[in-house]
Amino acid sequence: MSQGMRVENKVFAATLTTVVLTVVFQCVFFPWRQLELLSEAVEGKTSLLGRVLALEIAPGLQFKDNEAILDSLKAAVIEDVVWAAALSADGTVITAHGPEPVEAALRPAFSSTPRTLDLGDSIWATWPVTTKGGGDGLEATLGLRVSKRAIQGQHDAVLRTAFLVGLLFVALGAIVAWLARRSLTRVLASQKELVQQINHTAVQLNAAAGDFLAGARQQERGASEQSSAVEETRRTMTSLLESGRVIAQTAHSVLEHAEHTQENSQVVADRIAALSAHSRRITEISEVIKEIANKSDLLALNAALEGTKAGEAGRGFSLVATQMQKLAENVMGSVRDIKDLAATITAATQASVLATEESTKLATDTTLSARQIAQVIQQQQSGTEQVTLAMNEVSKIAQETTDASAQNVRSSQGLIGLSETLQTLVARIAEGSAELASQETRPEVQPR
Repeated sequence: MSQGMRVENKVFAATLTTVVLTVVFQCVFFPWRQLELLSEAVEGKTSLLGRVLALEIAPGLQFKDNEAILDSLKAAVIEDVVWAAALSADGTVITAHGPEPVEAALRPAFSSTPRTLDLGDSIWATWPVTTKGGGDGLEATLGLRVSKRAIQGQHDAVLRTAFLVGLLFVALGAIVAWLARRSLTRVLASQKELVQQINHTAVQLNAAAGDFLAGARQQERGASEQSSAVEETRRTMTSLLESGRVIAQTAHSVLEHAEHTQENSQVVADRIAALSAHSRRITEISEVIKEIANKSDLLALNAALEGTKAGEAGRGFSLVATQMQKLAENVMGSVRDIKDLAATITAATQASVLATEESTKLATDTTLSARQIAQVIQQQQSGTEQVTLAMNEVSKIAQETTDASAQNVRSSQGLIGLSETLQTLVARIAEGSAELASQETRPEVQPR
């Protein structure tokens, strides 16, 4: 009888311990791990959506285009996102969309860093919105309310399923233990059938764990592929950022050349203006020389007349007067040539002035355009840097997802090990039952 009690206690302890360990593992680990993964996924999705949406509504805030902001917010309010709003620095709603707003008391003050607030049934997150490169142009705050009802519903469903399955396993274990303790020798035949059923259940558990392991491995492969794709995108954004820096340097060089051209055009214009002034001065001096030549010609003519009146005595004087008259005429011809040349220089100078003014205007316009291009490139480079930071965050989340999938694979392998242990224990119970059955079927020795 004591031998039977020892075997009975072993069967009871082994069965109950295995069932309790399996149920505790199933009811605690899997729901907790699923809730953790779902929460990480929602936070990652909220972070990525907030960064991208903040960049998208920045132009609308800069140009006060509320319709464009509202269109962007409407596009964001899908699935778990129940409310999106653009807030001013004091928390006042500029533009919002969604059926479940956040009370003004819960809206955080304006901040240059993202913030997250857990409201229980949802998550309230804010991101600063910048419209000028480098983070110096804080204009407003983007607010998102993300519902947790979906993940909570999934968690509750898994928890209920795990609890029901656990109750089923506990009930089955209690039934088996109770039947074994009630009468081990009387129900050996039925116990054998129950052991077979338990073995079948363990096989099914092992198969289910194998299916879960296959799914976890497939999820791990998918997470690895997603991580590789995100890493490739991140490298592409890094290359784009480097290209933007090269373009910015080129635009800065173009701006310097345009400013230098503008300065040179101004110097040329000043010199042409000075040349025009000198040309006018030459014309004035030529007029004075012409007037002197006219007077000299008139005096020479009068002297020639007086020399003619003087007869032979004034003949030499007449010759000198004639030469002076010719010299005056030559001077007048030279003066006319100088005036013509000065007029030509003046006309060319005026044309050069017009061309220089046009060149100066063109250089000014080029400088302005180069500055605008440099500003746009700077803003684009700033946006690219922010997108690169966002892709780095996504890459980090993808890596964490891959690690979590690997952890699920290891947990599934542990569950398979537990099911194999259960099968081993069931086999030992069957052996013990067979041994007891053989002991009770031995013939008793009759006294003589």
